[in-house]
Amino acid sequence: FVEHQESTNDIAYVSLLFDAHELVPMDLRAYLPIFGSLIGNVDTKEYTYQELAVESELCCGGMGFNTIVANWLGGKERADEMHLNLFGDNDSNYYRQGVMLNVHCLEKNLDRTLDLVTSTVCGSLFGNNIHHLEALLGTTANSAINSVSSDALSYGRKWGLAPFGEEHALQELLSGLTQVELTLKIAELATQDRLKELVPTLQALAKTIFRPENMRVCVVAGGNRTYIQNSFEGFASRFADMVGEKTNDPLPSLPFNPAGDLFERKFDTTYIPIDIPVHSCHLALETGVTYDHPDSAAMTVLSQMLSSLFLHREIREKGGAYGASAGHLQSGILQMSSYYDPNTLETLKAYGNGVDWLCRGEFSSRDVDEAIISVFGSVDAPKSPSSKGTSEFLHGLLPEDRQRYRDRFFELNRDILVEAANKRLSKYNNLGDEAWIDFNGESNNGSVCVIGSRESCPDKNKLGNWTVKKTL
Repeated sequence: FVEHQESTNDIAYVSLLFDAHELVPMDLRAYLPIFGSLIGNVDTKEYTYQELAVESELCCGGMGFNTIVANWLGGKERADEMHLNLFGDNDSNYYRQGVMLNVHCLEKNLDRTLDLVTSTVCGSLFGNNIHHLEALLGTTANSAINSVSSDALSYGRKWGLAPFGEEHALQELLSGLTQVELTLKIAELATQDRLKELVPTLQALAKTIFRPENMRVCVVAGGNRTYIQNSFEGFASRFADMVGEKTNDPLPSLPFNPAGDLFERKFDTTYIPIDIPVHSCHLALETGVTYDHPDSAAMTVLSQMLSSLFLHREIREKGGAYGASAGHLQSGILQMSSYYDPNTLETLKAYGNGVDWLCRGEFSSRDVDEAIISVFGSVDAPKSPSSKGTSEFLHGLLPEDRQRYRDRFFELNRDILVEAANKRLSKYNNLGDEAWIDFNGESNNGSVCVIGSRESCPDKNKLGNWTVKKTL
């Protein structure tokens, strides 16, 4: 239970996180986003879906369910103190996976809202109205397929990052192209009158995930602390009564297992043809510099300069793309992306040349100062009351962790940045010579993904080690 007292104008912001990683087998984990999209939109034991929508609007601002994969940055020891289950494929990159409910309401309506939450998560009846279920899944499928062309940049990034470990593979499974493909397959069941096959598994998922011992709570409120604490004690008691005893019955299987060999993917170069005339080009390179690493601030500033001083000039101004950017992820990956880009090979060569540019130190001390100021715009950005506590609740970051990270920026200068660039990126020198097509996971841990025009789909015989992903 994480509590933050803030001035919120008498509004309480509540987040409930239900851990799901160990409880849901891999073949069913991809169904969690579909499961989350249905919770709160189907009949319950106490309300029809229309009545639930009206009651939700009357007592709160609506309930939002989503499936999350959150990287844990607070260390294993802190997680053990909080009795949290962490997962990951190495000692530096841990993550949590679960189903999260976000709701906000006036503090005077907190008891009523929590009763509605209990009714929703403990009493959803997925098979009560099959025609409504069919309509919901159809809407979800249409939205998913339309988002591929409008948000090609995001989908390309997720596919490109998937080989870098469990956390990123899960992100692709739950919110990438793999999830879009599953959503379309599930919607097809409606045309075959087979939706009833889905219902037992959805009901079993609800009983398995929504357990009091599996729940973590974050509350941001500014009102009477005793009143809020009593409200949640009553909520916990009612919640435990409604869910009943835990069972160890296996979850029913479903016809599709979209995970396939996703978690075994090697570093590669992938082209994904879709029906748009332009491209989004993505390159990801492993640096090994995570959030708590001494070089984390240096890599952040280097990526900022790469984005504003090199990629903008080479890809937007010269290449004609709508935009290009670079960023360094907290899991230790440098990524570069372009969007609405008329080019492919030229852009990928520019990425490689950008790495060389950093290692040669072709930037000034003034450039460094301007990049640090730009980075502080996000590091010190004000937070809304609803987002307070998120860093601690999801990622395990305390204020002193964030301050320690912030302090590292004041130690930077041009010489330190050039040294960090060569230490972390020199093994990727000469990527601009088309060596980027040879990623194979043996030496250079990098990945390329281009998503775009079908007419630009590469000829494997001419361009080497490309993998062309089957289109949607």
